[in-house]
Amino acid sequence: MALSAAGFLIALLIVCIVGALLASVVGRSLWRMVENFIMNTPLLRRVYPYVKQVTDFLLTQEEQKRMFSRVVAVEYPRKGIWSVGFVTGSGIQRVVDNVKREFLTVLIPTSPTPFTGFVIMLPKKQTIELDMTVEEALRFTVSAGVIAPGGEHTVALPKPEAENKVE
Repeated sequence: MALSAAGFLIALLIVCIVGALLASVVGRSLWRMVENFIMNTPLLRRVYPYVKQVTDFLLTQEEQKRMFSRVVAVEYPRKGIWSVGFVTGSGIQRVVDNVKREFLTVLIPTSPTPFTGFVIMLPKKQTIELDMTVEEALRFTVSAGVIAPGGEHTVALPKPEAENKVE
């Protein structure tokens, strides 16, 4: 038992030292050397910038707040089916110029990993701005809709008269 506790403490100490090293000037310059090596490796050079961008995005809450500016509801994947989405931009200029309408780019996240999903562009008029924070929408998505923002759970609607008749 004492040996496993000592091993745990040693591992914890190593993690702390590596973290402190990477946070220091020496660590940052060491990390730059590793990145330079990656950027000089043919296959890794093509993939690394995208992986780094996604990793930075996932690990930085400020980036999330900047990228996911607000939460909207859109009819997706078809009319009558509503999805919660994150506004990520205002569309592609060429589309906006050709269609002559104001567009939004929206990420429709998938559950339970909300950083994957479908990116759609649609006219701004086809979105409903939701009064919920990005964090609340992320919780809603990760929980597969189980955790709704306070007071937002709906109650069942009464059945129409035709369904209530007994024959």
